[in-house]
Amino acid sequence: MKKNMFWLSISIGILLITMFAMSCKKELSGNDNIAVPEGKNQLTVYLTDDPSIIFDSVFIDIQRLEVKVERPDGSEHWDTLPIRSGVYNILKFRNGTDTLFASAYVADGAIEKIRLTLGNNNSVMKNGSSFPLLLHNSNRQVIIDIPDIDRIDPDHFRIWIDFDGHGSVIRLNNNQFELRPRIHSFNNSRSGKLEGRIKPAGALPAIVSVISGTDTLLAIPEDDGEFKVRGIRTAMVKLVVRPSNGYLDTVINNIAVRQGEDTKLPDILLHR
Repeated sequence: MKKNMFWLSISIGILLITMFAMSCKKELSGNDNIAVPEGKNQLTVYLTDDPSIIFDSVFIDIQRLEVKVERPDGSEHWDTLPIRSGVYNILKFRNGTDTLFASAYVADGAIEKIRLTLGNNNSVMKNGSSFPLLLHNSNRQVIIDIPDIDRIDPDHFRIWIDFDGHGSVIRLNNNQFELRPRIHSFNNSRSGKLEGRIKPAGALPAIVSVISGTDTLLAIPEDDGEFKVRGIRTAMVKLVVRPSNGYLDTVINNIAVRQGEDTKLPDILLHR
C-alpha cells in the first residue's frame, strides 16, 4: 500500500510540473504572448520606402530612433529604442517590402511622434558611380507625427515609417546632391494597399504613381512587372503608369481602395 501511495505521489508531482511547464510555455509562445512589464507597452517599428526613380541605391545613415509618449498623467517622455545603427539602402524596401527596424518596451501612454537622428555617411549610387549626400544640421533630426497607430492587442503597437527615397534627395548640380528627409508614418490596418502587374515586359522599366488626395506614392515594378503601393489613406485613388521604350502613358481613374486590405488590379496592358 505504501509503495502504491509513493508512486501515486510521484505521478501527481510529475503531472503538476508538466501542467506548470505547459502554462509557462503557453504564456511565452507565439509572437505577442510574452508578458509586458508593468507600466509599459510593446512597440514594433518597420521601415519601408517610397522608391527613387533616379538612383540605383540611396544609402541613409540612421543613428538613433526615439518615440515621444504622452503618459496618462499628462506628462511627456522620449524613449530611445534599440536599433542597428548604421547605413541602410532604403531602396531595398520597395514594392511592399519592409524590414523590422525596432522592437522594444516604451512607457505606457499615447505614442505621438518618432524622432530619427541621421549621421553623416549618406550617399547615392547612379550608373555605378557613388555621390555623397550633403546633410545640413537642420535636417539631421527628423520628427515624424504619428496620427494613427496599429494595435495588435492592448499592450502592443506597430508603426510603419516610409522614407521617401525620391523626394528626399535634391539635385544641386550634376554631381552634387543634398539630403532633405521626407518621412511619414502609416498604420497598416487603417490604410490601403494597391498591387498589380504591368505588361508587356518590353514596357519596363516603368514608374507607377498612385495619387491619393494630396499624396503621390510611387512604385517601380519588378522585372516581372509586379508592383505594390502601401500606406494609401483615401478610399479612391488615381493610378498613372509612365512606361519606357515607346509605350504610351496610361491613366486609371477612380480606383476604390479598401482600408486595411490589399486591393489587386487586373493586369495593366500597355500599348505603343
